[in-house]
Amino acid sequence: MNEQDRHSSKPGGNAYSGEGIWSYCPIRQQLRELAPAPALAARLQRAEDFCRDRLPDLFEHTGLSAPGGSWQVFPDRQLFKLTTASGRSWYARYALLASWRAESHSWLWSWAFPPEWNTPAELVSVARRMRLTGDRKGWDLLTEPSLLANQDEAWRLGAMTARGAGMPLVYCAQVGGGMTHVYAIDTPSWVS
Repeated sequence: MNEQDRHSSKPGGNAYSGEGIWSYCPIRQQLRELAPAPALAARLQRAEDFCRDRLPDLFEHTGLSAPGGSWQVFPDRQLFKLTTASGRSWYARYALLASWRAESHSWLWSWAFPPEWNTPAELVSVARRMRLTGDRKGWDLLTEPSLLANQDEAWRLGAMTARGAGMPLVYCAQVGGGMTHVYAIDTPSWVS
């Protein structure tokens, strides 16, 4: 059974149709839809509104949406650097929230990354704090390590987590092998 097949069915014949957020346990090969509590649903809605209404302007202002630029991360210093096509650069503190694969809709919270990925603890601190909030409030959506989420849901999860940490930007970037990393980025400081 390939990864996509595992994510598209579960006992009882229910299937992930690419809508909503589901929990997926690869060891048990179990899948279940997660219905967020009203307070969490409200946070997700605010994150969706932010992604739709504010994020495009922030991307334009910071150059994240402009073609021809480049970005780098410096994990040991928790710094994200963007250089625009015109050569202007900014730095900002960042956190790594999750890894997401479009093909399988697989979301893996950064606090659940395998040890062999050697992810510095500081980079996953924001996601870890969100997990603690989920533990305290009984929100499975934040405590299940592996989720299924479409692209819109991935942006909502990222924006909700970034905003919860007081970071104004959420950024999704392909990093290879079909994997996209979801970053929370603090207020940029322009250096040139």
